[in-house]
Amino acid sequence: MYIKSLYIEAFAGVKEKELELSRGLNVIEGENESGKSTLCMFIKFMFYGLSGRGCDGDMSERQKYVPWDTGRAAGNLTIVTGKGEFRISRELSLFDEGQHRERTEVIDLYSGERVFKGKVPGLCILGIDEQMFVNTVFIRQMGGVSIDGTGMAEAIENILMAGDENLSVRKAVDRLEKSRRALMPKKGTGGRIQMLMQEKARLEARLEEAKQSSSALIAYENEAAKLSALIEKRTAEKNKYDELCRAYKKIEAGRRLEAALKVRERTEELQEKLSLLEEYGDIPGQTGRINALFARLSGIESRQKGLRRSLGDAPDEADSMSGEEILNARRSVTRARKDKEKRGTFAILLSVMLALGAGVAAVGYFLRGSVGQSVMIASLCAAGVLVLVGVVMAVLCAVSSASLLKVLKEWGVRNVQGLEREVEKKIDRAHAYTRASEEREKRLLEIQGCEEDRQSIIASLRGACSAFVQNTDEYTDTDILVSQAIEAASSVAKEKEETGAALAMARGELKGYSDVLGYDGGEAVRLAYEEISETEAGKAALEFTTKDAAMAISKKNFAESALPGLISQKGEVDSGIARTKATAGDTSVLAAQLDGAERELAAMERRLAGIEAATAALISASEAMRASLMPRVIGEASELMGRFTDGKYSALSADRSFALGFSVDGIKREISNMSAGTQDAAYISFRCALAREIFAGDVPPFVCDESFARIDENRLFGILSALNESGFQSLVFTCRHLEGDMARRLEGAVSTEL
Repeated sequence: MYIKSLYIEAFAGVKEKELELSRGLNVIEGENESGKSTLCMFIKFMFYGLSGRGCDGDMSERQKYVPWDTGRAAGNLTIVTGKGEFRISRELSLFDEGQHRERTEVIDLYSGERVFKGKVPGLCILGIDEQMFVNTVFIRQMGGVSIDGTGMAEAIENILMAGDENLSVRKAVDRLEKSRRALMPKKGTGGRIQMLMQEKARLEARLEEAKQSSSALIAYENEAAKLSALIEKRTAEKNKYDELCRAYKKIEAGRRLEAALKVRERTEELQEKLSLLEEYGDIPGQTGRINALFARLSGIESRQKGLRRSLGDAPDEADSMSGEEILNARRSVTRARKDKEKRGTFAILLSVMLALGAGVAAVGYFLRGSVGQSVMIASLCAAGVLVLVGVVMAVLCAVSSASLLKVLKEWGVRNVQGLEREVEKKIDRAHAYTRASEEREKRLLEIQGCEEDRQSIIASLRGACSAFVQNTDEYTDTDILVSQAIEAASSVAKEKEETGAALAMARGELKGYSDVLGYDGGEAVRLAYEEISETEAGKAALEFTTKDAAMAISKKNFAESALPGLISQKGEVDSGIARTKATAGDTSVLAAQLDGAERELAAMERRLAGIEAATAALISASEAMRASLMPRVIGEASELMGRFTDGKYSALSADRSFALGFSVDGIKREISNMSAGTQDAAYISFRCALAREIFAGDVPPFVCDESFARIDENRLFGILSALNESGFQSLVFTCRHLEGDMARRLEGAVSTEL
């Protein structure tokens, strides 16, 4: 069968929409919110209508899909089946206060007559009810969906065996079993046959008693007396043990209350202890701080030792020079250089002056005869002046030499070059001394800073340790103090953990006594215990052991269970006495009653045999159907699944409720172990196989609403190919172009855009 066309006059947000469909694969493409899911629900609406019930506060189908502006949903659908061609028209109107009116009409287009009046079109045309339609050929948007196994197996069984899922084979078996139990329960007591057998026995007895009425009446009266005495005895036992059991229950409640109070006291003590331990605060944090401070202290002490090792010996103060001393030394070099230069200059001038004086004197002497006396005197005077100047130069040269020699002697050198080298060495040693002194001072300052940090950290460390060590001043060794503090912290943490665990256990144990503590702290139980302890039953119950209590309960139960039977027997005996008195000597009446009871008993036994045979036949047929159905469905589903997955998964399985599974390397696994896309593919393969098996050659249209979103492209093409070749109509609604492109590659498939 296939849907030929549909027309939506008004449904949800879609209005005046007409769609022609082909007999095979139809892919209907559309953007999100273009009406694809609405079209799917419209198809279900045409066949089964809309539900007026919401779930967990959600809107009902009527509220969702009936347009709110007009309050009216309407349209029609044309379907072709093996029975003919039908047009379904449906109109649903909603009114205030939840009132609605619905009109459904099905026209046989071959005859033009209206058919299926007052019936559900889906049941009449498709042959299934709404639940079966949704669970087989109507696949909505997936996301962890699965076949609804609730009633599914039974519904399939009913359809295949009776042609109607409402004709329940199981219900028929249950009705037969009910009828059988009415005739003869499995335990053999009660039931119509048992009653007839008892009646027959009574009638036989009465007939015999009628013959011996006097002796029988005496026997009845004796039996009645015995039963009365026994009833009185059992009643007394029942009252006695009932009172003892009630007393024991109150006694036990009082004992449990005493235990509960002890547990509550222990809980309070543990809570108080835990509160004191909580005052230590964050023990792991404090322990971490102590360890961190101790690590810092160790680092600073190591650095301090390193600085002291690098301090070395103090520089020789003899090498020290002030800035002025360095300046004076450089001045001495400068002065020596100048004295040396002066001495050289004066020596040269002395030589020149002496040479000039000698020359002038020699010239005057040799020219004394040729020149006048005045010239000669003048030359002698000039020579004298030059000699005098030479003498001055000699004095100055001697002074310069004396000054130079003094400086050289002062520095212990022999010449100016030696002086320069000695002064530079002295200055270099002075600079080295200054640098060494500064570096040493810097090291000393760092050592002092480390010592200050060390003292600060020691103070902080002692403060941190004081949370766990009472008197930190007693520990001069920081290592010992830290060790003691860490050990004490560990002990406190362990004690805190043990106390917390014990408190949790005590609280849990205390909850087990909530029945006796109650809202009043057990006051009512205590009063009841004190009151019952003063009674005779309470005093006896105080001595009870568990075995005694169980014995009392057993005796009470025995007496209670025995009394109804004894009273019933007493009533029967009393009735027998009355009947014996009333019918004594009337043997003809008793014989007729006995004959009627025997005939009715024979008829009931024949009916019982027929019911048992019918039940066995129905159960056998049901088991045979399931045994033959399951392999066919699973075989076809496995074949489709193998085609969808290129042979990777070709061994599906299902239990009696049609819950899916699969096998890999001979190991059975649940379907939940597959990927999401593979689960969807398995779900669709099982749906297809189930639809073919249930509906034989006339499969209803296969509706898929965004059912392939999690399936990859290769498997999707295999699914669409299988649907196209299935021989039944498939309607695939999708928001993607992928399914449409694939459909256009398949012969006979149709792709339509909304």
